[in-house]
Amino acid sequence: HIGELWRVGSMEEVCMVGDSPSNDVSFGRAAGAATALLDTGRRLSEGGETNGAELVVSNLAQLAALLFGSFRLASPLLEPSLHAKRPPPSPATAAAAAAA
Repeated sequence: HIGELWRVGSMEEVCMVGDSPSNDVSFGRAAGAATALLDTGRRLSEGGETNGAELVVSNLAQLAALLFGSFRLASPLLEPSLHAKRPPPSPATAAAAAAA
Protein backbone atom coordinates (compact mmCIF):
# COMPACT_ATOMS: atom_id res chain seq x y z
CA HIS A 1 0.00 0.00 0.00
CA ILE A 2 1.55 3.29 -1.08
CA GLY A 3 0.44 5.13 2.07
CA GLU A 4 2.57 2.80 4.14
CA LEU A 5 5.55 3.06 1.77
CA TRP A 6 5.42 6.87 1.91
CA ARG A 7 4.70 6.82 5.65
CA VAL A 8 1.49 8.79 5.25
CA GLY A 9 -0.46 8.88 8.51
CA SER A 10 -3.82 8.56 6.78
CA MET A 11 -4.94 8.19 3.19
CA GLU A 12 -7.23 11.15 3.91
CA GLU A 13 -4.02 13.18 3.48
CA VAL A 14 -3.49 11.93 -0.08
CA CYS A 15 -4.97 13.11 -3.37
CA MET A 16 -4.43 10.85 -6.37
CA VAL A 17 -4.13 12.96 -9.52
CA GLY A 18 -4.31 11.30 -12.92
CA ASP A 19 -5.78 11.41 -16.39
CA SER A 20 -7.41 7.98 -16.43
CA PRO A 21 -10.78 7.51 -14.75
CA SER A 22 -10.59 3.74 -15.05
CA ASN A 23 -7.07 3.50 -13.62
CA ASP A 24 -5.99 6.56 -11.63
CA VAL A 25 -9.36 7.56 -10.18
CA SER A 26 -10.47 4.00 -9.50
CA PHE A 27 -7.20 3.05 -7.79
CA GLY A 28 -7.13 6.27 -5.76
CA ARG A 29 -10.70 5.73 -4.55
CA ALA A 30 -9.94 2.08 -3.72
CA ALA A 31 -6.99 3.24 -1.60
CA GLY A 32 -9.19 5.72 0.27
CA ALA A 33 -7.54 8.80 -1.22
CA ALA A 34 -9.23 11.88 -2.61
CA THR A 35 -9.08 11.89 -6.40
CA ALA A 36 -8.57 14.53 -9.06
CA LEU A 37 -9.04 13.84 -12.74
CA LEU A 38 -6.90 15.78 -15.19
CA ASP A 39 -9.36 15.72 -18.06
CA THR A 40 -7.15 15.49 -21.13
CA GLY A 41 -9.96 13.90 -23.13
CA ARG A 42 -8.86 10.39 -22.27
CA ARG A 43 -12.03 9.81 -20.27
CA LEU A 44 -13.98 10.02 -23.53
CA SER A 45 -12.08 6.97 -24.78
CA GLU A 46 -12.82 5.22 -21.46
CA GLY A 47 -16.60 5.58 -21.56
CA GLY A 48 -17.02 9.28 -20.78
CA GLU A 49 -17.29 8.90 -17.00
CA THR A 50 -15.17 10.54 -14.30
CA ASN A 51 -15.56 7.47 -12.02
CA GLY A 52 -16.50 9.72 -9.11
CA ALA A 53 -13.40 11.93 -8.99
CA GLU A 54 -13.87 14.63 -6.34
CA LEU A 55 -12.19 17.20 -8.59
CA VAL A 56 -12.10 17.41 -12.38
CA VAL A 57 -9.75 19.91 -14.05
CA SER A 58 -8.77 20.53 -17.63
CA ASN A 59 -5.25 21.66 -16.70
CA LEU A 60 -2.97 21.49 -13.67
CA ALA A 61 -3.13 25.25 -13.13
CA GLN A 62 -6.73 24.81 -11.96
CA LEU A 63 -5.84 22.07 -9.51
CA ALA A 64 -4.08 24.15 -6.85
CA ALA A 65 -7.00 26.58 -6.49
CA LEU A 66 -9.49 23.73 -6.21
CA LEU A 67 -7.35 21.90 -3.64
CA PHE A 68 -7.17 25.01 -1.48
CA GLY A 69 -10.90 25.49 -1.78
CA SER A 70 -11.92 21.89 -1.26
CA PHE A 71 -9.55 20.49 1.35
CA ARG A 72 -8.04 21.59 4.64
CA LEU A 73 -4.34 21.83 3.90
CA ALA A 74 -1.90 21.82 6.80
CA SER A 75 1.61 22.88 5.93
CA PRO A 76 4.19 25.21 7.42
CA LEU A 77 4.37 26.78 3.95
CA LEU A 78 0.82 28.05 4.43
CA GLU A 79 1.70 29.95 7.61
CA PRO A 80 0.59 33.58 7.01
CA SER A 81 3.69 35.00 8.71
CA LEU A 82 5.85 33.46 5.96
CA HIS A 83 4.08 35.61 3.40
CA ALA A 84 4.05 38.90 5.32
CA LYS A 85 5.82 41.85 3.73
CA ARG A 86 9.18 42.44 5.34
CA PRO A 87 11.47 45.46 5.25
CA PRO A 88 14.31 45.29 2.74
CA PRO A 89 17.65 44.09 4.11
CA SER A 90 20.32 46.62 4.98
CA PRO A 91 23.35 46.69 2.70
CA ALA A 92 26.13 44.58 4.23
CA THR A 93 29.07 46.56 2.87
CA ALA A 94 29.91 50.16 2.03
CA ALA A 95 29.98 49.26 -1.67
CA ALA A 96 26.51 47.72 -1.43
CA ALA A 97 25.23 50.83 0.40
CA ALA A 98 26.70 53.06 -2.34
CA ALA A 99 25.05 50.96 -5.03
CA ALA A 100 21.63 51.06 -3.33
